[in-house]
Amino acid sequence: MSDPVKGIANRIKRRCDALAPIMVRRERSDPWQSVLFDGGRHRIELSLRGTRVAEALEALQAEIAMGDFAIPGHLVAEIHVAAVNCDKDEALVTLDALTIKS
Repeated sequence: MSDPVKGIANRIKRRCDALAPIMVRRERSDPWQSVLFDGGRHRIELSLRGTRVAEALEALQAEIAMGDFAIPGHLVAEIHVAAVNCDKDEALVTLDALTIKS
């Protein structure tokens, strides 16, 4: 996992892992630059399992909606849920994020 992906995953796990264990299934990071900033675009696929998946999804949404979503060494400029696929006690969640090196 790249450092920003690891930071995002760890932050989400701190909030949601007690409700439904979370595992990063896939991640893809591409360099991103603007005139003033360097960073990356990230696609993160998470797997959540357990009887409390619905609660974990709500907690995940609340966590990424927080205005101060920061991780060590990076500012998370944008993060959102791109897709959710649920099947009984499992959910596959795809997050898209843009990070800027701080």
